[in-house]
Amino acid sequence: MVQDSRSDARMIMREKNMKFLRRQQREEELEAEIRNHLDEAIRDRIERGESPDEARANALREFGNVGLVKEVTREMWGWGWLERLGLDLRFGLRMLRRNPAFALAAILSLAIGIGANTALFSVANAVLWRPLPYPHAERLVRVGEWNSAAALAALKQKQRAFDGLAAWSARDFMLTGHRAPAHLKGQRITPELLPLLGVTPQMGRAFSAEEFQREGAQVVLISDRLWRSRFSADLQLVGQAVTLDQQRYTVVGVLSPRFDFFPEADLLTPLALTAQDIRQENYYNLGIVARLKPGLTLAQARQEMARIAPSLAAERKALIQQQEQQEKGEIAERFDAQRELRLQPLRDLLVKDFRLTLLVLWCVVGFVLLIACANVANLMLARAANRQKELAVRAAIGARRARLVSQLLTESVLMALIGGALGLLCAYLGVKALLAANPAILPRLSHSAGLSTIPRLGEVAISGWVMAFNFGLALLTGVFFGLAPALQFSRPDLHHALKEGAAVSVKGFRLGLRRSTQNLLVIGEVALALVLLIGAGLLIRSLWRLQQIEPGFQPDRLLTLQLEFPAFRYRDEAQVLSFITQLSERLAALPGIESVSAADSLPLSRVGNMGSITIEGKSDLKSTPDDLPLGSAPPPPPMAPPGAPGSGFIGPSAFYSRVSPAYFRTLGMPLRQGREFEPQDRRCSLPVAVINEAMARRYWPGENPLGQRLRADGVEWRTVVGVVGNVRRFALEDQPAPEFYMPILQPSDLTGSSAGACNKPPDQAQVRGKGKVFITETVVMNSTATQGRASYISLMVRTSVQPETVADTVRKTVWELDRDQPILQLSTMQARLDEVFAPRHFNLLLFGVFALVALLLAAVGLYGVLAYSVAQRTHEIGVRLALGAQTCDVLWLIVRQGLGLTLLGVALGLVAAVALTRVLQNLLYGVSATDPATFAGIALLLLGVAFNASFIPAQRATKVDPMIALRHE
Repeated sequence: MVQDSRSDARMIMREKNMKFLRRQQREEELEAEIRNHLDEAIRDRIERGESPDEARANALREFGNVGLVKEVTREMWGWGWLERLGLDLRFGLRMLRRNPAFALAAILSLAIGIGANTALFSVANAVLWRPLPYPHAERLVRVGEWNSAAALAALKQKQRAFDGLAAWSARDFMLTGHRAPAHLKGQRITPELLPLLGVTPQMGRAFSAEEFQREGAQVVLISDRLWRSRFSADLQLVGQAVTLDQQRYTVVGVLSPRFDFFPEADLLTPLALTAQDIRQENYYNLGIVARLKPGLTLAQARQEMARIAPSLAAERKALIQQQEQQEKGEIAERFDAQRELRLQPLRDLLVKDFRLTLLVLWCVVGFVLLIACANVANLMLARAANRQKELAVRAAIGARRARLVSQLLTESVLMALIGGALGLLCAYLGVKALLAANPAILPRLSHSAGLSTIPRLGEVAISGWVMAFNFGLALLTGVFFGLAPALQFSRPDLHHALKEGAAVSVKGFRLGLRRSTQNLLVIGEVALALVLLIGAGLLIRSLWRLQQIEPGFQPDRLLTLQLEFPAFRYRDEAQVLSFITQLSERLAALPGIESVSAADSLPLSRVGNMGSITIEGKSDLKSTPDDLPLGSAPPPPPMAPPGAPGSGFIGPSAFYSRVSPAYFRTLGMPLRQGREFEPQDRRCSLPVAVINEAMARRYWPGENPLGQRLRADGVEWRTVVGVVGNVRRFALEDQPAPEFYMPILQPSDLTGSSAGACNKPPDQAQVRGKGKVFITETVVMNSTATQGRASYISLMVRTSVQPETVADTVRKTVWELDRDQPILQLSTMQARLDEVFAPRHFNLLLFGVFALVALLLAAVGLYGVLAYSVAQRTHEIGVRLALGAQTCDVLWLIVRQGLGLTLLGVALGLVAAVALTRVLQNLLYGVSATDPATFAGIALLLLGVAFNASFIPAQRATKVDPMIALRHE
């Protein structure tokens, strides 16, 4: 029975479809049938003696309304709604052609709003919502932050929550023998990683089990990016050997371009963990990823981690006690379940820094779309008011209200769909521009450094889902802005509208409780525009204040480069210093170069060293949070404030750098007291130090610091010989912190090298508890992996010409000394400063562009409402002028109405801005999210724009001729 009903339904549907497909034929048959019926009736009447004209008239009267008969017949055929839709669409297109100015203004407004939202959706869809391109990606989790090999082994033995565990460890390589030497970022991976992720190379093969043995073959998988940029997409590369760290590695495969688990990695190598690695509990350098067992929730997995945490903590405690009894130099860190066992979904971990950014940007473009909708709704209201007579005629001849609403909504949806199609083109171009742009300028909504890449950026595209979103948004937008005009004008006043020459009746401006729909839309436009303008204003003030900060050095005409000296090539510090000395002498002799200096780190480099210090005669000094350059930035996560548990600092602390004698002069740092370093400040000479002003004020307030002595980490006393100005170590927002400098030619045990026979070596008790490396980025810049440490030295070259002109000469000079020496970074200091400002410039650009668009749309909307009001009140204005009203009175009448609407919008927008701009707080520097000056200035700016938008139609109103206006009425 059910089968029969389904067959009947299919037959009925098939019949309707066939009828629809043969609609033209059926129309012709209907026309012929009606014509034959009328002809027969006319012939019958003529035969009865009526004249042809009289017979025709009587036959038509007897037959009835031909159009109504056709309409009823078509309804019986089915698909009548589709025919009406086609008629409405054709009529809507004709109306748009008849009003090109109106159509262009409305469609462009909608294209801007819909296109921006579509572009943001394409990014959010790829970054936030689309599953990761791995099998069962929803079950992938990151375990802890960084772990040891022992923790990985313990997890494999004790856990019952995962059906797979894999690990990786970062390691950099030096590529030589193929064009210029290059520094490459690499990752060592365990055998389980690629199978766990379901990744296979696009060329070649993955690693075999034998290659994960300690004595296995040296093999490498290279990224698609490196394959194309360095090896010119050589199809014969697989199986060939490349030289990495002066060892031959065989390329066994090329990874897919969609493999972005390691976004910045150039290559992968096998990670062979030995029993010795597992015993090194104090060596934290492993990242761990796992896949939850089927059916296991994240909460249940976290309970499992809580179950095994006590046993891991007990094992770690026993190990620490054993190491302390054996008086080992390095002690394993205490177990921290939050750091070592915390589970985070892999997708959330990848996009957490972008989620808030995208949501805020979406709010911005959403505001723009709302303003555009309000603008178009106002235009539709004005246009529908001018069509009242047409709508009244339709109603008078029998059109129902639903039919009129359908017609008006069809026209608005048609405009929205055209705007959406144009917006889709804008979104496509915007996505192309995003993919072509440098991702380093895309910001985080935090005070951390700008990102080097966006996760899954390559997956951003105009896909089917994006087009569906565009269509749905356009459809919803068309209904949204078209509903108010359709409802308001679908019930026309027939008595008034059908009078010959009758004026169109619309509501005027009322600022009380009975506001018109147009007024409410204008108020909403002004409020939304004000919120965006205040956000842009706050960003402008913040950027201006940041640009007023003195970095503490002179960035102009300063070239910087960073060199890496791996331990397998430079066995001791003397070799590194010899190379730096020779290179500095050669560069200084080149034309256009004024001075050359070297240092282990640069200002604004996000990398630095920090250690405990002892001030002679001030043993009671304690560390305070002011010793860190926090300023307005959040503290770097890898290290606690000095004096805090686990921070490693008990007494006072300071940053330190090793620099060459010409450092302060080359960098342009002012010398406040004493002297700079000299070439004589080297091994076996008096240990000296130069401090900055912040350190002088912090530890020697009201005293002369020259001649004072400090000891770093209990190693040796150094005499202060100079005081220099403060520099911003990590970020311009940071407040200057205590910092001292040591001669690079005067080695010290503080930096891990020996001072030789000139200095007495410290005992073990003094060395234990040395200062930690202060890292504000996730990439450790002062060490590589298993083959020993590497020295990183930065050179600064002060030029008398534009620094870009000597860059090639500097590069050639480096390779003349060592043709295998990679240059990690070669750029001007001004370019580094530009990178600091780039995220804020980008934020300002986004907010500024959309805020200006919103301001323009709000001004156009206000102008349109006032201009329409003036046109509708021509008779009233003529009467006022005829009764003696002055021009200024009429002018003020119209301007007052516009300013009244604007003031209401400003009041509403200020309240909204106070609540919404707080999300921008992390983007601001030196400016509150509720800064009164910005709020007041933007409000005055908006009132000024509103005055100008009101003045033009007001001035037109003063030119109304009373006689013409009264005669027209």
